[in-house]
Amino acid sequence: SLGKGVKRFPGNDHWVKSLSAEQATTIAGVDVQSRGLFYPTTGWLNPSMLCHQLSEHANINVLENCIISNLIYQQNQWQTDIGLFDQVVIAAAQGSLEFESARSIRIKSIRGQVTSVHSVDALKTVLCGEGYIAPGQKGLMSTGASFNPKSSSLDILDQDRTQNLNNAALLSKAFADLSPVADRAGLRCVTPDYLPVVGPLPMPDFPDQFTSYKTNRNADIDCAAHFYPQLYCVTGLGSRGLTYSPLAADIIASLMTGAPLPISADLWKFIHPARFWVRDLIRGQDVLR
Repeated sequence: SLGKGVKRFPGNDHWVKSLSAEQATTIAGVDVQSRGLFYPTTGWLNPSMLCHQLSEHANINVLENCIISNLIYQQNQWQTDIGLFDQVVIAAAQGSLEFESARSIRIKSIRGQVTSVHSVDALKTVLCGEGYIAPGQKGLMSTGASFNPKSSSLDILDQDRTQNLNNAALLSKAFADLSPVADRAGLRCVTPDYLPVVGPLPMPDFPDQFTSYKTNRNADIDCAAHFYPQLYCVTGLGSRGLTYSPLAADIIASLMTGAPLPISADLWKFIHPARFWVRDLIRGQDVLR
């Protein structure tokens, strides 16, 4: 419940507050029918504008419309279609599986559709419930997103648009008669445990090093695990790309430079690329390589 959520973090109302419907209406600028949680220090971003701004850094060279089909390690470097590199990060969502070195990870696609509507100028903050709606930019607001785990179609569906509009109307009467302008469909890249994949990629003989796990999940393995040299992966961010990616980048930078990880070792186990093979071994299942 909302109350329990706030009580778990007493004295932290600077970042989460429980609001009545009246308080929520004042903050949102539109009539809100139910109570909810408010995060005062959060906001919303235009993803494409943010990525464009970040990529303008002097140390970043953006190469567009490149197809990478070759990834071969030779003479302490990775050979690709566009040159030689000391270190490589595979961050291609579902496309990551096209690289043989990334076959250890488990990812799947979940379809989603977002609907653009004409702005309601009174809205001052993001509202979330069964769906979400964000304040307008250049006369348009975004609302969504549908969640279709059994579909990978990118077709625009009328039923998804209707669902988005109905969910927006549940957030406030101000959204009861929104005018749809356009829709966009995409695929979320998720893992079976809905946690991201961040870290070095294990080599094909990795499971052979850990066969003891089949009979003893707490077995001591007296050898260093084998990983591809200087090859990392970041994928499976799901619906939380802007939330996960800064921390994921910090983790990868720490691995590349030998700096301490920004997260605990216990937490890293939950997002490590090798976790799927380890779980298969512990469960006595065949390891898919």
